[in-house]
Amino acid sequence: MNIYSLSKQSYPGNRYKIAKFMVRTAFYYKPLNYLYSNLNEQSRLAITNHHPEFFTKPMRPYLALKLPRTQAMRMVVEHHNWIVNQGFSDVYDKGINIADISVDDETYHFVLSYESRYWKEGELTLRLTDFKENYYVISFTIYQGKAYIGGVQGPEKDEGFSKKVTKALFGLRPKSLILEVLRTWLNKNQISEILGINNKYHTYSSMRYGNISFDFDNYWTEHGGDLQKKQFYSVPLAQQRKDLESLSRTKRKMYRKRYQFLDSLPELLN
Repeated sequence: MNIYSLSKQSYPGNRYKIAKFMVRTAFYYKPLNYLYSNLNEQSRLAITNHHPEFFTKPMRPYLALKLPRTQAMRMVVEHHNWIVNQGFSDVYDKGINIADISVDDETYHFVLSYESRYWKEGELTLRLTDFKENYYVISFTIYQGKAYIGGVQGPEKDEGFSKKVTKALFGLRPKSLILEVLRTWLNKNQISEILGINNKYHTYSSMRYGNISFDFDNYWTEHGGDLQKKQFYSVPLAQQRKDLESLSRTKRKMYRKRYQFLDSLPELLN
């Protein structure tokens, strides 16, 4: 591992940042060396061809507060080797469109991509987007057959989007819709469990970044999550459904249509 070469690759032409990278390496040499030495060459080339700053990752907060940096890099290495082995390398370039839905003559897309703005929260991002606006985003990392979700974000400009989608999809809100699409994709790829970050241990809950705006505890609880580990909720891969016979006629009709839509999700995945 050549530190000077990595610094120039990460910050080409920027002498100040090159020098800063080399100084910080003294503090983060062990996780950086682990990342460089254990990432297979195919994965490394697939990533750095589009994201040359990738090797700054050991120097940044990652996924959960108090997660040791070397452990974090183990997760990063296994995730990216899995991505390449599964044939998902397009996430590093244009992304992979895994599903589309149409609402009121508008088409929305679910795209898996590698987004540097969400790097602190996970290695892979699922975006609900119209290619102009990202309405909802979930960031996660695949490790030991589990999906660790470190970030969920809603729209900066909703402009009636949530209301429109909720009405069209029988009361299913967009923030639930994106999780259901992710669950479907994870099931398809033999992922055994979802672990969702809690409020206290989110990377942006530190004093440096201030408070987070999204309520992760409430989100996971709404979707069947159980706080079983210090930093993460255990979230089921399938949402528990209501007993339709116990509902009023109006609600029964709505939920029946909602569940029919959810049952169709595996067929919608590309």
